[in-house]
Amino acid sequence: MWLSDEIVEITSVLDVKPSFTIPHLLATRIATSETFGIVPIDTALAADLEIVTLPPLKVEGIPHHRDLPVNTLCWLSTHPTNQFRFLQQRQRTLYPVLPVASHAECKKFNNEINKIIFRKGHGRYPPHEAYKSINFQLFAQSWNSDVNTQDRTVTNSNQRLYYKLPGQLEAHHKNIIASKTARSTRLLGQNAAALQAFTDILTAEENSVITLPGIPLLNDEPDDAPRTGMINLS
Repeated sequence: MWLSDEIVEITSVLDVKPSFTIPHLLATRIATSETFGIVPIDTALAADLEIVTLPPLKVEGIPHHRDLPVNTLCWLSTHPTNQFRFLQQRQRTLYPVLPVASHAECKKFNNEINKIIFRKGHGRYPPHEAYKSINFQLFAQSWNSDVNTQDRTVTNSNQRLYYKLPGQLEAHHKNIIASKTARSTRLLGQNAAALQAFTDILTAEENSVITLPGIPLLNDEPDDAPRTGMINLS
């Protein structure tokens, strides 16, 4: 539809007719509140996770040029704008709902992931399944509560916190575990290479049998008598 609408606009500027019938209304120029791809956060889910939602946008008939509102084609203000502003507007939340994205969030995650209050049960899991012992629902609620109380004057996106869903926190924890596992494997390989010379000595054929010096047997022979009984330990 956007191709045909663009052709209609160009032909009207050039004062020619397109090869198809001109529609009475350009389909892509209709003001609508529909959202494609990025949907608003469910209000019930948001309330359960301490996420503050915003009312729906009031859509008015703003003129568009090539699918862009004309009031967004120029920017006269030099006030810094957060790079996640668009997501926040589409999700209709006070702050955007994002995976762990900023330096401040990585630091917060590492400091809080091992807190006792976020543990569930008393089960013990192997290191690669450590995420199973975390109550990510409770973790997300606590995280979002801190988001709501953060300093709103901070505009640097790397110094801010953003809303999280339990699944996003769990996915980040799994990524950390996978990264640590891969790094341990690489370090193990490096250690094996460094110890290869020592391993070769231990596995060398000439060192497979070690003969110790003979040990005299205890007997009743006088001290000046020759020692005849010997034991070889291999």
